[in-house]
Amino acid sequence: MAICYNSETMIRRIPTPVRVLLAADFTLAALHLLTLLDRTAPIPKWIMFFNMDKEPSLPTWYSSTQLFLVALVFGLHAIGIGRQRLSRVPTILWAFPLLFMALSIDEISQVHEWIGGVLRQLLPATSREGSIFSRTGIWMFLLAPPLAALIGFVIFRAREYFLQTRGVIPRIITGTTIFLAGAAGVELLGNVVELRSVAHIMEVLVEELLEMVGVTLIFWAGWDLLPAGGLSLPADRSNSQTVGSRPDSP
Repeated sequence: MAICYNSETMIRRIPTPVRVLLAADFTLAALHLLTLLDRTAPIPKWIMFFNMDKEPSLPTWYSSTQLFLVALVFGLHAIGIGRQRLSRVPTILWAFPLLFMALSIDEISQVHEWIGGVLRQLLPATSREGSIFSRTGIWMFLLAPPLAALIGFVIFRAREYFLQTRGVIPRIITGTTIFLAGAAGVELLGNVVELRSVAHIMEVLVEELLEMVGVTLIFWAGWDLLPAGGLSLPADRSNSQTVGSRPDSP
């Protein structure tokens, strides 16, 4: 009984928008499994709209919207801080809104994959064809480390504002780690599994699910920052946990 009570309490403490996003993350992952039917019999074309490995698709547009929402909540926090200070918004607080807006656009335009393809073409033909990365390219080695470093830099420079709300920095770090584990880690397996095999479908599912859950955690961090910027919603005031209202270690 105690375990059930604690689980229910933990779920209730998750903000409603975060619960909605988590539900959407796992729902899209489940719908992706419908593409397994394509291996045994012809399926309606609309089912492929749930294929996480195709663009455009519902998961692609959802991921882009997710990243836009992250940019939105961090942008609202930045504006709120500026109003409280009665001055210009600290420049560093615009970093996350701009970064995640760029990632949102990239999710639709697939610029990172284009860059990886261009860079792969710079290699000798024999190196490209014989490389283990012939299918995905090498974009993850060139773009993921700078992205991680940039997020770490922003966290360090904006720590004065992020530490006002407990749990924000750990959520950003955890979300980023999970996101990159899927985007730059699990995706590498796509080079060694057979296309359209069960292993390939499951690899795509795990990759995309990790990306979505990671972004949801980062959104959660931004959502929790809204009260610190004076922009909390009435329904979520009970969940806001600023350092000033409840002392705790960061």
